[in-house]
Amino acid sequence: MVALVDHLITSGALIEQEQRWRLAGEPAGIAIEVPDDLRQLLENQLDLTTDVERELLGAASVAGTTFDSREVAAALDMGLHEVETACGRLCRTARMLRPLGRERWPDDSVGGRYAFVQSAYQRVIYDRIAPARRAELHQRIGERVLAAYAGSTATVASELGEHFQRSHDRRALTYLGECARQAYARQGYREACSAIDDCLLELGRAA
Repeated sequence: MVALVDHLITSGALIEQEQRWRLAGEPAGIAIEVPDDLRQLLENQLDLTTDVERELLGAASVAGTTFDSREVAAALDMGLHEVETACGRLCRTARMLRPLGRERWPDDSVGGRYAFVQSAYQRVIYDRIAPARRAELHQRIGERVLAAYAGSTATVASELGEHFQRSHDRRALTYLGECARQAYARQGYREACSAIDDCLLELGRAA
């Protein structure tokens, strides 16, 4: 926490005015990079985990700050029980994850949901993965979510759009377009514009 606050002050994101500290902009608009000293601390903690746990954490970081055990199982071609057992250990011992209960998907499968205890963990672990491997994991997770939500993908359009965009799958256009339509319908014009920009980026890559 101290490292993050020092970093915010140094970068000008956190300023002191009239003997009070405040953010220099809107919280959502401030991108907080992981400070080098904190990154090294997290790297050292990761070195204490097993190879299987590091693989699992890597796939989890691709799924997001919060993730589902079924996504990790599909990404690594592992059994769901094995994934959830390892996640349990990481919750109890390494304290990198915390449980969020269980959830049923439209395909009637049930799996555990988890979250990284700090978003910095997710970002550091994600950065350690080679780009080609990241794209492969995004693709596998996207395919699993798509199979689970077949016929009702509107509710996970944002997730599918991101995974397929990061795996360079042209189906990203379909789901990013759906995100734009949903955002426009609820008058989320900034979000709609962002989704449209992503669509145009994908079209440029495909050209």
